[in-house]
Amino acid sequence: MHTTQTAGEATSSRAVFRRDVTSAVLFVGAMHGVWRLFDFIAYRNLGASEIWIGVIATAGYYGYIWNLFLNRVTARLSLRRGIVAIMLASACLLIVAGWQTAAIPYCLLIITVALLHGLYEVQYGTLVRHLYGRDERPRLLSRRFLAISATTIGTALLFGAICRASGRHLEAFLLAAVPMIAAALVFRGIPTRDDHPMEPFRAHEVLRTVIRDTRLRRVLIVLLFYGWIGAGMRPILTVQFERLGFDEAQVGQLVAFGTAGMLLALLVVTPRLRFAGGVTNFRLCFGAASLAMLVYLAVACGVPDSWSMPLMAIGGFLFGGSFAVFGIAMQTTGINLAPPGCTTLYVNAIMIVIGVRGMIMPLVSAEVVKLWGVRTAITVSVIVSCGCLVIAMIPGIDGTEPPSDLPRGRRSR
Repeated sequence: MHTTQTAGEATSSRAVFRRDVTSAVLFVGAMHGVWRLFDFIAYRNLGASEIWIGVIATAGYYGYIWNLFLNRVTARLSLRRGIVAIMLASACLLIVAGWQTAAIPYCLLIITVALLHGLYEVQYGTLVRHLYGRDERPRLLSRRFLAISATTIGTALLFGAICRASGRHLEAFLLAAVPMIAAALVFRGIPTRDDHPMEPFRAHEVLRTVIRDTRLRRVLIVLLFYGWIGAGMRPILTVQFERLGFDEAQVGQLVAFGTAGMLLALLVVTPRLRFAGGVTNFRLCFGAASLAMLVYLAVACGVPDSWSMPLMAIGGFLFGGSFAVFGIAMQTTGINLAPPGCTTLYVNAIMIVIGVRGMIMPLVSAEVVKLWGVRTAITVSVIVSCGCLVIAMIPGIDGTEPPSDLPRGRRSR
């Protein structure tokens, strides 16, 4: 039942949002600014193999399945304190990685940083329902993503230019660590009614929920296949960048174009979408990704020339727009599908699938690139993205009502 928000609740939401968005701009904005440089530096500058690039790409997704095996440990920790610890640890590891000149130590440190970022996404995705009400959540999350995207444009250009100017990654990594530390100090004081822990659950409860709820199962199957795009494109694009002869500054520029696409989508598109369904929440994401893959394929089928950079920028712009829709859909779909009291099960079911596909797909795509080349890998990407779009357009794909016999013993509050 819809209730009117009181003046006190509105003031509290504004205070929470100010600290939330400030910490997100500082931490996520800095992380995203160096994110695409991680594997590019390893591959181009330090001589790491394609498999290492695939492992780096998978690392962030290990955090998504954290709660499947260690949820009882997580349940003992405050979500807020856990996020603060993740921010500080990420900054420290990034500083150490900046000093590395050998491929293996660098890759191991970056893998740990990526793992921590995956843990951050899981922790924040669970905490967010305690921060904002159901009605205001899509709007405020869209504004949060908007602020992150605007910041990432500047940080990606800045860090890429610093790497090219200095000929190494140390200065860029040191600079990125500073706002991460500041983000931890800001998020530490975020006002919440309680110091919320993660609710514990058993793995078989998640499995039972997936088996019994057809609506959730459809979402998970589609997202699993879409993992080739969402997770598997990173090593493919890394090799594509190197094949085209791009340097760190150009990679930073492409990240900025992708973030600009995300920014435009957050400004113009996502505020007009309801995000009230299941698979249909991802329609626009799949459509924009399909167009991006077609552009990438056109570049892969040609020879490197003066058109390569503009076309890759267009593809990145479209791909960034798809990520904007995907981000909001991810934050809302599990909550939408969950019956009262089952939010933790549904959110973690989606996060686990995202984690599993993220662990597998980059390794598979990296191996495909190694064996058959970039052109074949991107052709597969076109097929996958178009197939997911067709499925999402099927009438009634979201289903109707949730099952009534879901696990009751450990329902979320």
